[in-house]
Amino acid sequence: MIARRLRMNTPSKSSITRLIAYLTNSQGSSNRVQDVRITGCESEDATWASMEMLAVQQQNTRAKSDKTYHCMISFQEGEHPSPAEIAEIEQRFCESLGYGSHQRVSVLHGDTEHLHLHIAINKIHPEKLTIHEPFYDHKELARVCTEVERQYGLGVDNHTFRTQARPNAAINMERAGDIESLTGWIQRTCLADLKDARDWKTFGAVLAKHGLTLKARGNGLVFASGELHVKASSIDRSLSKTSLEKRLGRFEGISPSSSVESQKTYERKPLSAGASRLWSEYQREEQERQNKRERLRQERMEQREEAVKDFRLRNLLIKNMTSGILNKLILYRLSRNRLKKQLQKKQWIDWLRTKAGQSHPVGKHSLREKQGAAPRGADTVLRILDFGKARYRFNPEERESFFIRVERQSGSRAVIWGTDLERAVAESGMAIGDRISLHKIGAEAVSVHQRQEDGQGHVEKARIAGQRNHWRIDVLAKRISEEALAYLQSRYEGHSTYLRGIERHPLEPETITRKGTRIFAEGVKENGGRLFVSRQATDAELRCIMGFAERHYKDVTIHAPDTLCARMKGGITQHPEQKRTQEQSQDEGYGR
Repeated sequence: MIARRLRMNTPSKSSITRLIAYLTNSQGSSNRVQDVRITGCESEDATWASMEMLAVQQQNTRAKSDKTYHCMISFQEGEHPSPAEIAEIEQRFCESLGYGSHQRVSVLHGDTEHLHLHIAINKIHPEKLTIHEPFYDHKELARVCTEVERQYGLGVDNHTFRTQARPNAAINMERAGDIESLTGWIQRTCLADLKDARDWKTFGAVLAKHGLTLKARGNGLVFASGELHVKASSIDRSLSKTSLEKRLGRFEGISPSSSVESQKTYERKPLSAGASRLWSEYQREEQERQNKRERLRQERMEQREEAVKDFRLRNLLIKNMTSGILNKLILYRLSRNRLKKQLQKKQWIDWLRTKAGQSHPVGKHSLREKQGAAPRGADTVLRILDFGKARYRFNPEERESFFIRVERQSGSRAVIWGTDLERAVAESGMAIGDRISLHKIGAEAVSVHQRQEDGQGHVEKARIAGQRNHWRIDVLAKRISEEALAYLQSRYEGHSTYLRGIERHPLEPETITRKGTRIFAEGVKENGGRLFVSRQATDAELRCIMGFAERHYKDVTIHAPDTLCARMKGGITQHPEQKRTQEQSQDEGYGR
């Protein structure tokens, strides 16, 4: 959960009526405004309530600051608290800010990946007509967020301020990169022992036991492990130089202890368990890249030395020539130009010209293509979502054809049809998830059947002339290996609940968010082939999502905790009334 105040850049432009009108406007989406709650006003209509709040604000003529407080509370993806819980959360935030008895309008929005609540509060008290400004409200909002997350079992977010976030920075980097940092390793292995040390000798023994050293750097201290080092205060504020000297005395250096052997040492490795083989493969490839870079650097240095040696030899010959000074100046200039050309980094077009001059087929082809646009028939990079045989445009009355469902780099999706695509797919060996480049390499004249309707409404099939396109598919990047994919999924298992499947036909969403999440009229949210399911979903909501998946998707799989998975599989996919009717039919002997 995240709560923050939304301020107006210019307080004089703030308007409670415009704010409430914006919050309650559906903007053509049935999922945007899910609930409206009015507190402290006589009217039950949001528009009239905003007029009441404006009238109260106008009675205070002394206040020059913004008289409206706009707060937004955002829940994590997949969280859907009940209306009663949302009302309790809203009341709790307002009371903590000192607005418990103030007029306000709360609007619940569901048009993004995260359910969020907007609260428009009148800062002018309806009876006292005084303005209330909660100073340092970000601290109060963070405190209430922590309490509400714990009370209602919501997902935990980071509510630490920037001035206090340094010890948590390494933890956030570990979560993002899955590599254990030196800061996090010290915090987990020896921070408690370092805090318990009562003198520098004991402190140094703990460091030696973990293969660490403490050095003075500038006005502070740093922990070092080999070539790596971190600020002592970034691990914990109690380890800053000032705090340590108050507790242990003046710091005069810690001499390495030969009597204490290192039992643990920091090693850069994945934070999650079960990835040793993948980590070894990554290190091997990284070492190969480093060796290759070193070879290229060495070759570059040798070429430079040869060019400089040739340059000096030419200048020596020019110096010993007996021709006039003008000829020597010209030759010196040509010699410098040649050295500059030899040391110049070869650009792409220069490499093409070189390869074309060496009768390199790829170089000649690319050089010809450079004169015009991109190669004919070539599409941008596409990601494969699905492919197979189906009725043309998924129309049961059309002939059978072959299709490929792809996703473009912009995020839009398309279905490409063609009989020859089946051959191109088989030759390329592509799979779902691969990134390809699709090329139209030719066409041939064919005759096809087309359904035509006469003037009397009769439909007949007529043979007409057409063309059959020929395709070539180049696989640019194979999808991630199954082992790496399983490892990545294991890192995030339990963080989200969703259904995964393949669309039977292209769907038209009601709304598309900035992150590419598609929201349909039923309130179902989809992104990347995943239909999101709230862990607090009711039986009615689960029936709606399962019904949507059965109608529009195939090969549906459920990714959810065991309890929720059992609810979705055990009777939720069928309405109770339909289930009761089917059981009665089976008792009578007419069940299927």
